[in-house]
Amino acid sequence: MCPGIYMGTTTVELGLANMLYCFDWKLSEGMKEEDINMEETTGSFSITVSKNTSLDLVPLKVFFFL
Repeated sequence: MCPGIYMGTTTVELGLANMLYCFDWKLSEGMKEEDINMEETTGSFSITVSKNTSLDLVPLKVFFFL
């Protein structure tokens, strides 16, 4: 087993949490909530699962006033 897997997982989770906290997210231009496709597809020789169509989001900077 990889000795750095715990550090790598923690780093990815921290980066994702910061992106979710520091930005508001909206759908890309011309896309509505009804257009979101949540169907999944599997790889031919893989155990991973991914979406059939990608979800394109636009980050909006959040301004914090303390």
